[in-house]
Amino acid sequence: MYTARYLGAAGFGILSFALAFTGIFGVFADLGLRQLTVRDVARDKTLASKYRIISCTYVHCCLF
Repeated sequence: MYTARYLGAAGFGILSFALAFTGIFGVFADLGLRQLTVRDVARDKTLASKYRIISCTYVHCCLF
């Protein structure tokens, strides 16, 4: 409620749109990525560190 009062109607609408857009984009960006990672790491254990870096970067981008 504090955010809505602080930003006002227009600002809170923009914030809500941005959060919804990133949430929807995150769902589409993740389609099949987990299964691909598990399959590739199961085939070649040396890829585990590569995928760990990629997943940390992905999480960092989503959070910030």
